[in-house]
Order: sequence, then C-alpha cells, then structure tokens
Amino acid sequence: MPFTAKQVSAAQPKDKPYKLTDANRLYLYIAVTGTKSWRCNYLDGGKDKTKTFGQYPAMSLADAGMAHVKFRDVQDVSASDTAPTFKKVA
Repeated sequence: MPFTAKQVSAAQPKDKPYKLTDANRLYLYIAVTGTKSWRCNYLDGGKDKTKTFGQYPAMSLADAGMAHVKFRDVQDVSASDTAPTFKKVA
C-alpha cells in the first residue's frame, strides 16, 4: 500500500530503528534519534545494497517517489546491459 503524507509525518522514533515500507519497495527508515530517511534495497552484482535518497522533510514523499522511479529505471537498464545474451555466451 502506498504511503500517505500523514503516515510519514506521524512516524515517531522507537527503541530500535524501524522501516515503514511502500508497495514499490521504497521505505522510510526511522532512526532512534528521530531522523527519517528515504531508502530502497537493491542487488548490485548479486550483493544486497541500500540506496538512500534523502531525509524527510527536506525531501518530500513525492520527490522521494520520483527519485526512486528514476533509480529503478537506471538499475533496470544497467542490469539488461550486463546480462549475458545467448550470442555472447556462444
């Protein structure tokens, strides 16, 4: 389910850091200190990595969503460029 601005602003820090996840694998990471940052996890060469887009409220929900879509598009293109084709393998 997609985020709402109300959910994002209402998120409060807890004893441990936690994540509020979106339907498109974008999430809001809430640190113990109360810092909120927009992140997503992705694979790079078979390894899990985390991309941070910015902190809330400096980066709004809409801006984070657009940055995430652009990042996903770049990841999709680079993954298709590096994937071996039958012609390259043969």
